[in-house]
Amino acid sequence: MTEGVLVQAANNREDTEWMLKVAGSADWITGVVGWVPLMEPSETGRILSEEWDGKLKG
Repeated sequence: MTEGVLVQAANNREDTEWMLKVAGSADWITGVVGWVPLMEPSETGRILSEEWDGKLKG
């Protein structure tokens, strides 16, 4: 089976959420590399644990 990883095209939350949605509907997509607000560590932690739990790979 062929697998793939989606990588952000835009530096924003909307692009990452779209990629996560697509990845959730396609078994061959095994990861998403996207945006997080790195300048806001507490918000980044919240998003990763509460919203995108385990889905974002990098």
